[in-house]
Amino acid sequence: MTCIVNDERVLQNMSSGNSLWKKEHLTKLCITRITLSEEQLKKLKILGNTSSDLLEIEFNACRGLDGCDLSMEVFSWLHQISSLKVLRMINCGLRGENLQWLSQSPAKANVNELIGRNSLLSGPLLTNLVELDLSRNALGPDELNVIACILPELTKLVSLNLGKNGLGDAGVVTLSRALSKLRSLESLHLDWCDFSDEGASSLCTGFKTINNMRNVYLSNNLIGDLSGKFLAPSVSVLRDLEVLDISFNRIGNLAMLELAKSLKLLKNIRILEFAGNTISIESFLMFIEAWEEMTELRVLNLRRCNLGNFGVEL
Repeated sequence: MTCIVNDERVLQNMSSGNSLWKKEHLTKLCITRITLSEEQLKKLKILGNTSSDLLEIEFNACRGLDGCDLSMEVFSWLHQISSLKVLRMINCGLRGENLQWLSQSPAKANVNELIGRNSLLSGPLLTNLVELDLSRNALGPDELNVIACILPELTKLVSLNLGKNGLGDAGVVTLSRALSKLRSLESLHLDWCDFSDEGASSLCTGFKTINNMRNVYLSNNLIGDLSGKFLAPSVSVLRDLEVLDISFNRIGNLAMLELAKSLKLLKNIRILEFAGNTISIESFLMFIEAWEEMTELRVLNLRRCNLGNFGVEL
């Protein structure tokens, strides 16, 4: 059963002890576009604690979570939900002082440096998470130091979304070093993260340690020819890759040509998004040649690639 909370009055009714909520198995709780307070959080706890089957919690465009005290209470509650597998905190203004509560380990030196004298929570970590979505927040390089310390603990993580944050090259480099620990990771979202060749080259190194990656989203960044050339051999080792989105970067014809040559190895690829980069006729013909061997390919998007308004969709 899914419960969507988008109004304080709805929250009041749901947490009032109504027998309907106690009988049903609540598996997904979505809190959207409300300003959280301590009183409202107490009501959410009552609602969430009525079910031992709660698998998914989403906070979307919720104000109040950027306050350190309230975020501590929220994460304290989340840590106690042993069944939780999906956590989404989207567009909630999260910063470093909020993310500290994701971790319980005081031994992480760079976490302690970031949070100062604040103590970390004790209790179970969110080790059962398979999806973590922190997109559209205020995360930067400092916040990535915290996240990089947490990631090795999330050994079951399948999907990580940090898109639409100002990570920059420094943040992506930090993240790339932690990727080797995420053996189960299949989907990585880093679109609109403001990183260029330095960050992308570091990612290419990280990809070599994750053999089961299926979906990679790197669109709307500043990736250029330098890292674009490294992307080709790195992508070729991701034999299970199904979706590759590097649209609207600054990748030129030379790197695209190398990438086109490596695509023949991707037998499971379904979607290739290359729009907004520079592709010559030579590269285009190479893509078409590779296309014949990619039997699962359904979308090849080459719009705005100096080939005219052109795209291929099967």
